[in-house]
Amino acid sequence: MADPRIEKLADVLVNYSVAVRPGDRVLIDGTVLAEPLLKAVYTRVLQSGGHPFMQASLAGLEELLYRYASEEQLRHIPEPVKLVTETYDVRIAIAGAENTKALSTVDPARMVLRQQARTELTKTFMRRSASGELRWVVALFPTNAYAQDAEMSLSEYEDFVYGACVPDMGDPVGYWQRFSQWQQGIVDWLKGRK
Repeated sequence: MADPRIEKLADVLVNYSVAVRPGDRVLIDGTVLAEPLLKAVYTRVLQSGGHPFMQASLAGLEELLYRYASEEQLRHIPEPVKLVTETYDVRIAIAGAENTKALSTVDPARMVLRQQARTELTKTFMRRSASGELRWVVALFPTNAYAQDAEMSLSEYEDFVYGACVPDMGDPVGYWQRFSQWQQGIVDWLKGRK
């Protein structure tokens, strides 16, 4: 039986966090371990009139890249990645690690090389985000790896994550809208203070 909290979290991500609108081009990015949430988000994007593009990766690919890629391959940015970063309206990323320590033996210099190669891409992402051209959110799908790092069972960790993200199962989007209004009231009050 599917966990109903997954559907509620998908609703929050699509209809509150990034507020997908008809015609939006939406990248949904995550690992196959997060399949239930990826599918729920995909469905919600369709229901909201957006155009979803799914980019689901396999566990362990990043480790293979750092282990076997040449320096030229580490610097390479695939054209589809550039296109999505430069033109898509929304990015929904779902973290779902199988092994949170998978890169612990990778040479940090190789990671720096890859990060440096992505500098312009990161600048484009940040510029578009700051201007409002790009709306994005990152969410976590509970996995055994995350639960283990938190020293919890998977079910305890699921309760923790969903409790934080979906505190009102009846109307999670409405909850976050009300919370946002309350928070904005505090921001407005603080603006006049010294």
